[in-house]
Amino acid sequence: MVDPKSTTDGIFVNVDTATKFVSEDSVLSMIRDMQRERFSKQEIIDELCPKGEHEKRLVVITQYNSKMYQIDDVTFNTTLKSHIF
Repeated sequence: MVDPKSTTDGIFVNVDTATKFVSEDSVLSMIRDMQRERFSKQEIIDELCPKGEHEKRLVVITQYNSKMYQIDDVTFNTTLKSHIF
């Protein structure tokens, strides 16, 4: 039980625990850094796309339209010429 006197004595701060951190790094630069550190392709996929039900997935925000996207999979064998948009 909270002492009613303690809520009227001064300034109080309410802290939100659902904080988002914004990074300037691109996903491509993250993948390249992991490759330089000798991560295997499967380790990179596991790091960026966790398969666990309770694990948080990576969410990115694009610079050109400020939309948010969740990364579901990473493929290393697809190129711009081989992919049909």
